[in-house]
Amino acid sequence: MTLSFTSLVTPPTDQGPDKPYWFIFKKFGVLVYDNNGQLSLPRLHKLEELGETAASTLLSASVSDTLLRRHYMGYINTDPPIHCIAAELPEDAAAPAGMTFLGLRQLYGRIPDDLLWLAGRAVQIIDWDRTHQFCSRCGTPPDILPHERAKKCPNCGFTTYPRLAPAVIVRIDRMINGVPHLLLARNHRFPRGFYSVIAGFVEPGETLEDCVHRE
Repeated sequence: MTLSFTSLVTPPTDQGPDKPYWFIFKKFGVLVYDNNGQLSLPRLHKLEELGETAASTLLSASVSDTLLRRHYMGYINTDPPIHCIAAELPEDAAAPAGMTFLGLRQLYGRIPDDLLWLAGRAVQIIDWDRTHQFCSRCGTPPDILPHERAKKCPNCGFTTYPRLAPAVIVRIDRMINGVPHLLLARNHRFPRGFYSVIAGFVEPGETLEDCVHRE
């Protein structure tokens, strides 16, 4: 990311005049404006500015009324700063007029890289909240802590943090008869004709070099 970003859990009292970026997800799709293929992320003071979205087949309500979760992310260090908010809508919510839900890979090259990076950060926060609704030790719903990105069980005190999954991606090449060649791999789940450089997740106790060798 080329822009400077300050990560915070609790928003400052004075958020300034600029409208925040909203990263609003339905499952793993983020809500964007689609103007004849030109994509942009919503910047809003209030979610009501988006209008209405179908929360179910029977109900039409404002976006703010149908949010499942919402998290303050921090702010982009511009002057004035631009704050960033992650949120999630139910799976049966329809996009407001002129907008659509797209996966992050579909946004690559179509929105600024810095915003794509922030969208990736936002979806991880949302997914962590979505999948950690109960303490894994005793089953009690945990409390979201105000001073760090974590949840703490009020019953047993167990604290959980967003999951990190270390991974490697490497380029392996060699010269053959004076011509550079690149080693590519293909997974059976890949679309036809699609290949990748060597990449994979690091397993517990494994070094990065071990992971490359295994992959």
